[in-house]
Amino acid sequence: MKIENYLDHMLLDIYSILEHSNNPWPRDFRIAHKHVVLDTLLDYFLQKEDYEKCATIRKIKNYTK
Repeated sequence: MKIENYLDHMLLDIYSILEHSNNPWPRDFRIAHKHVVLDTLLDYFLQKEDYEKCATIRKIKNYTK
């Protein structure tokens, strides 16, 4: 996947952190904030047709509390 701009790079970095960390969220992040981040990532990877990452994000979202 070619990184087209800084936003693409940032979203890939966020995905990588979420995928490899047990609890990457700031302490003051509420569930609603977490879901906004995850929904943004999901929309991005759906647009890129990267369905493996979408499945991982859905799994993370289902376990995010």
